[in-house]
Amino acid sequence: MKKIYFFWSSVLLVVLLIGCTNKETQTRLDNESQEELEGTDELSLEERAEAGDAEAQFMMGADYDYGDNAGNYEEAVKWYRKSADQGNAWAQNNLGFCYQEGNGVEQSYEEAMKWYLMAAGQNHSSAENAIGFFYAKGYGVVANKEEAVKWYKKAAEHGSHVAQYNLALCYLEGNGVEQSRNEAVKWLRKAAEEGYEKAINKLQEMGE
Repeated sequence: MKKIYFFWSSVLLVVLLIGCTNKETQTRLDNESQEELEGTDELSLEERAEAGDAEAQFMMGADYDYGDNAGNYEEAVKWYRKSADQGNAWAQNNLGFCYQEGNGVEQSYEEAMKWYLMAAGQNHSSAENAIGFFYAKGYGVVANKEEAVKWYKKAAEHGSHVAQYNLALCYLEGNGVEQSRNEAVKWLRKAAEEGYEKAINKLQEMGE
C-alpha cells in the first residue's frame, strides 16, 4: 500500500468519513483528534497506525473500505478492529456495519449490534440509528417498535438526518409511538433544513 502522509490527513478525513456508516450523511470530525494528527506529518499514516494510533488505524480501515484502496474489506476490518478495541467510536460503528453487510467478515447481526452498542455508548448517532433500524426490522433482536423509536430519537437528537427522517415516519404512521402529524413534520423539517433529500421530498408530498 502506498504511504499516505499526514500532510494530507485532514483532506483524507473529510473524504473517508462518508463511507461504511449505514449510508449516513453526517461526517462530523473529532477536532482534537484531527489536530493531534496534523502535527505528525513526519510519519506516514501506516506508521502511526502500526504504532497504535487509534485514529490512524481507523483511517487505514476507511482507506481499505472506501478510499484509495477500496474493496479490501478484510484489511478494512483488521484496522477497524484495532481502532475499535481502543474505543474509537467511528471504527466501532464502521465495524458494526461490516458485520451487518458481511464485508470482510461472516455476516452477523448479533456481532453488528455488539459494535453498534459500543459506539452508541459514545453518542455516535449513526450507530444509534442503526440500533433503531435493527429493532424496527428484528435484525439480531426481537422486533420492538417502541425500542426502535427510542433509538431513533436518541440519534435524531444527536443530529442524524436519517434518524430524524425515520423518527418522522414512525410518528406519521404511529409505529411504536402515538401518531402525530405535527411531530412528524417537526422532524422532517429538521432533516430537510440540512438538505436531506428524502425529508424534503416527503414534506412536499405532504404539502408542507
